[in-house]
Amino acid sequence: MIKKYFLLIVVSCLVTICMKYTFAQKKTTIQLNNKYNIDEIDTFGRRPIKNGNKFIYLFVPEFYSPIPKIKHDTIYEYKCFDKIDSPILFVDNFDSVRYLSIYKNYYDHNHLIINKDGNKTPQFVSKFVYRFEKEKNNKWNKVDIQNNTTIMMETNKSRIVHIDTQSITDPFSDDLYMYIYKYYKAQVVK
Repeated sequence: MIKKYFLLIVVSCLVTICMKYTFAQKKTTIQLNNKYNIDEIDTFGRRPIKNGNKFIYLFVPEFYSPIPKIKHDTIYEYKCFDKIDSPILFVDNFDSVRYLSIYKNYYDHNHLIINKDGNKTPQFVSKFVYRFEKEKNNKWNKVDIQNNTTIMMETNKSRIVHIDTQSITDPFSDDLYMYIYKYYKAQVVK
């Protein structure tokens, strides 16, 4: 009982300290030429990006995600392929994507395997769940592998559903690349 209260006090102190440092950060200013003021440093000692920002706009359908989606203990991974089934590691133009595959990754606790230390651990499973095949410029076939069904989908690039951003810092040049994903509507054709 005393251990629970002690743990609760320690966790609340850590949360208070983290909040204090988070709200105490100094704001950086952006000049009109998209470069940061070099003289400013935040409370953690980080120096803002020196060389400026590079904005990259990508139009992608709403069924795509540039980063894996996590749902409880399951990870949905999105892999893109070109016309000759070669994987595209980083999509910089979605028009070059011919296939999009979605994999479901999880640990199966019903099937235990013995690792090299002799302990039983759950088996890692990676399932191929969906595949989107590009038919025409705005038509996609959604193939459900588990149910063995195919659905025709039509995309509308002029109808933006939501916008998401992802920032990546180049470790060599300190350039900040801001990827702005504009997701357009995809609907089932009847």
